[in-house]
Amino acid sequence: MTSPPHPDLRDFILVDFDGTLAAADVGNRFFHRFTRDGAAWRRVIDDWKQGRATARECLARECELARVSEEEARAFVRSFHLVPEAAGFAAAARAAGHDLAVASDGLSFYIEDLLERAGVRLPHRANRLRFESAGPVPAFGSRGPSIAMADGRVAAPAEDAGPGCGACGNCKGATFTEARASGRYRRLVLVGDGYSDRCGARAADVRYAKDDLLAWCGEQGIAATPFTTLDEVARAEGWPICPPSPRPL
Repeated sequence: MTSPPHPDLRDFILVDFDGTLAAADVGNRFFHRFTRDGAAWRRVIDDWKQGRATARECLARECELARVSEEEARAFVRSFHLVPEAAGFAAAARAAGHDLAVASDGLSFYIEDLLERAGVRLPHRANRLRFESAGPVPAFGSRGPSIAMADGRVAAPAEDAGPGCGACGNCKGATFTEARASGRYRRLVLVGDGYSDRCGARAADVRYAKDDLLAWCGEQGIAATPFTTLDEVARAEGWPICPPSPRPL
């Protein structure tokens, strides 16, 4: 019987985007700005946080309430930036020999924009957004059920969707499961801040958490190390802190 491959000293670091690598929750601000009904939008978010709706259902309902063109969307997100230490954190993880990736239940169009403007090159997976005259339509980053929307629109998995739990739009837990099955990694490390990180937190070996994720981990009895900045995560991991990128973030 062949023994499974022995993991080397590499870790797999999965970093959330909104509120973690990005200085603000860009997706939340986006839908807050372009929703047609603020009260209805807040109910959708509350249903998701309280477990009355899945993340897939939440994103589909948010898109039902939104009216925005691609031009308006791209102009809006230009005012957002990564946290100042983002480039240094990515460089430190790589210099220590680890694999670092971004996973988000947000939207790829603004993740790609912010990463490109900051000069930070990282593999990333998120949900996509298709702009139609009736309103935006999401394409989920993970496989799972499609969600019927108003006016006959359907939120469905993207053609290249990865594995998923069926509830998340883009499932961080399934990403970790896939990484673990590869046998390539010593540890699976999550860095996050919010409710969309819950699935990933259950699957990770090590968790760095702040804000809503830290509170949720405490409620669930899941061990997590608090952090405020990504520099604190790098120091806790023992990575040499790389100097910040000279490019504006």
